[in-house]
Amino acid sequence: MKKILIPILILLILVGLVSAATVVNLDPQGVLANATYQTSSTITYGFNVTGNQSTYDCDLYTTENGSSGQTTHRIVVTNYPTSNNTNTNFVARTDVADGTGTTNYTWAVFCNGLTDPTGAWSVNNTFGVDATDPVVTINYPTSNGAWYTTNTAPRIGLTVADLNADSCVLKTNLNTSSNYSGGYVTNFEIYSYTNNTAFNFTKINSSNAWDDNNTGAYLWEYECNDSAGNSASLGSNYTFYIDTVAPTAFAFSTSLWRTDNRNLSNATTATDYTPQIGWGATTEFNFSRYEVYYFKDAYGIYNSTTDLFDNVTTRTTVAHNISTLAADSDYFILVTAYDLAGNSVNMTTKNYKYSTDSTNRELAAGWNIIGNVGNAFNLSDLRIWTGATTVSYWNSTHEWQSHVSGGSYGAVSVGAGDAALIYMASATTLSDLIWNTTAVEEELTHNVTNQTASDWNLMMMRDDDDDKTLQELDRYLNCVPIGTGCGSSANNGTNVTYMSVYNNSASSGSKYIPFVGNWSINNATPLTFGNIVWMFLDASSSDITINWTAVS
Repeated sequence: MKKILIPILILLILVGLVSAATVVNLDPQGVLANATYQTSSTITYGFNVTGNQSTYDCDLYTTENGSSGQTTHRIVVTNYPTSNNTNTNFVARTDVADGTGTTNYTWAVFCNGLTDPTGAWSVNNTFGVDATDPVVTINYPTSNGAWYTTNTAPRIGLTVADLNADSCVLKTNLNTSSNYSGGYVTNFEIYSYTNNTAFNFTKINSSNAWDDNNTGAYLWEYECNDSAGNSASLGSNYTFYIDTVAPTAFAFSTSLWRTDNRNLSNATTATDYTPQIGWGATTEFNFSRYEVYYFKDAYGIYNSTTDLFDNVTTRTTVAHNISTLAADSDYFILVTAYDLAGNSVNMTTKNYKYSTDSTNRELAAGWNIIGNVGNAFNLSDLRIWTGATTVSYWNSTHEWQSHVSGGSYGAVSVGAGDAALIYMASATTLSDLIWNTTAVEEELTHNVTNQTASDWNLMMMRDDDDDKTLQELDRYLNCVPIGTGCGSSANNGTNVTYMSVYNNSASSGSKYIPFVGNWSINNATPLTFGNIVWMFLDASSSDITINWTAVS
């Protein structure tokens, strides 16, 4: 009996020694070290079991069930055959959820052998899965392409979103000893960022001077990493320019200042609402735009309600038509050149003025009457400018001279202060009537009797400073003596018995505005500079002249 008990006791002792000698070590190959992050959702679990068994069956317990809130282990691999003292990996686990910001998964291994039924546990290890790259927002510069600044201490600022915040590396080609040398500095500055907190790189804004390089470019890029090993980078060779030099001076070009067909000069009034202006080209490597301003009434103070503004983005484009000015308004012109860094220069010519005039601008279908408010033009010019089928002029010998395409009388001049008739197949505008008050005022005193006695005559109102009414003109012409003024009394002369104003823009049924002396009908009809008035001159009239400034 004693001989039997001794071997059984020895066997039990040996079994106890086997169990006690079994040790399970996790991750002996460093595949999944404790408290680390993995940058892939495919996880390899490695372990090593040692003891006096030749083989073991091992189980894997984890909390990686796809929920970052799992706190208890569950068995995910069972009875995995393992050799003694051999580094072993379980079959890789896939689709482990990305937990990004925390080492929120735990895992452990249990192994037992054939004669070691109690087995042994490893310690618990933790790990996290962060397969998400940092998300980088560029705060400065506001453009991710070529960037221009007038500041010799440029600003580059980022915001990085990543729960495992680490650092960003700024790379530039600034050489801190010799400024811009063209050499690329791969680690110009390393900045430890905080999740979702804006920051500026500091070294780039330090006392290192960045030379003005408006003909070249500084290069820069970044690479931002998180503590799990993910990274995000800004392409390569993004640029910024240091440009502290303004575009060169340039002047207004009077040779390019014109209506559709006629040259303009300073302080001109014309019927063109979209005149062309011009200027000399500036010189600038980093050219951005010309800003073209028409200031209504007040120079240099932009009012979006009344003023007009356009951009011209090609440096060599030096002529521009604004669109569209208001009628009967005064404008002051300014052109400013800008470079991409924001440097600017105004044209050297200041306070150039242009005014619009609506009188005789609108031409209706059918016959129209206009007055020449400036320099002479001929009938051929007028037909071509307007596209009219027929243009006519009442000459000094009291005859109509009419011109059509290919016909005669094209060279007949319509002088300052004279009238012309235009026949239009369809409505249009005449943008080429330009005031020249000097030319018109040479004939400010208008001799009516040099026109036609006992007939209708065409007269242009020639006072550019003050409007007149038909009643005022009637009292001037029909008082005795002429021009003395009748005040409120009745007219006592009959030199001019009828008047009529032709309204080009009116509908066909009301083109004529009639006036008869001593009647009250239409007596307040205004005449502005350039308006044409028909007058019927009595046969008995003689030596009747109009001093238009005296009509009141």
